[in-house]
Amino acid sequence: MPTDAREQVMAALKTRLDTIVGIAGLVVERSRTETLKADELPRLLLYDAGVTVQNDFTGEREFTLTAEIHGCARGATAELAATAASELRAKCDDVVLDDVGLGGLVRDTRPLDDEPPEPLELDADIPALGWVRRYAIDYATPEADPFTLI
Repeated sequence: MPTDAREQVMAALKTRLDTIVGIAGLVVERSRTETLKADELPRLLLYDAGVTVQNDFTGEREFTLTAEIHGCARGATAELAATAASELRAKCDDVVLDDVGLGGLVRDTRPLDDEPPEPLELDADIPALGWVRRYAIDYATPEADPFTLI
């Protein structure tokens, strides 16, 4: 069975996030449900936060997918954790917004409001911060074909 367009978009976004360099040990995961542990940071967690559909009866359906990325970083001190979280968010924006078409797959990607960093509760007493960033991703399919992006 072919992969639906929504899943293709999420997979392409994860592929972009996987290209982040310069952050030692960074792992990108999709749809994680388990609690994070201190030794698993830094980490980006990618979630599908919903989609809106516009059917304008022109032979295509337009969608706006909200992708939600949770960034998690730690440091030896609270200040170093804040610096690490800030660097992770900047690199995340850089790779996502460097190619707003996700390699020609989608029509546009734009950042939405984000949430300020907050302390993370982990299994060890290590300063860590997490943040949430949302992106709106516009794409379209033919009306009768949810598997083909146009």
